Amino acid sequence: MKTTFILVTILLLSLVSRASAADRLENYTNKTVLIFTPHPDDDTFAVGGTMALLAKNKNRVVVERQLRSGNGFRAPGPHPQSRGGSLLRGAGHTQGKHHLAGTR
Repeated sequence: MKTTFILVTILLLSLVSRASAADRLENYTNKTVLIFTPHPDDDTFAVGGTMALLAKNKNRVVVERQLRSGNGFRAPGPHPQSRGGSLLRGAGHTQGKHHLAGTR
């Protein structure tokens, strides 16, 4: 048991040490990032700064909000078509402006 723990720890440490600078969120550019939140303002309070950083670096930020037993919510504005529906572009970088939590 102790040997297994040591081997797993060594494996995990070797995986972490291989992470490059490109894997850090602040280095993401031209990517699409999907954020899941259970309530309308959770994304703003929990990861608002991260969303702003991603948007500033020309990433597309998509927020999926789950309300009332899984029914999605759409904020005003353009929405990408999706099979799953309820995708929302209430956050992100659109036409040079930041939109967070459906506000401008």
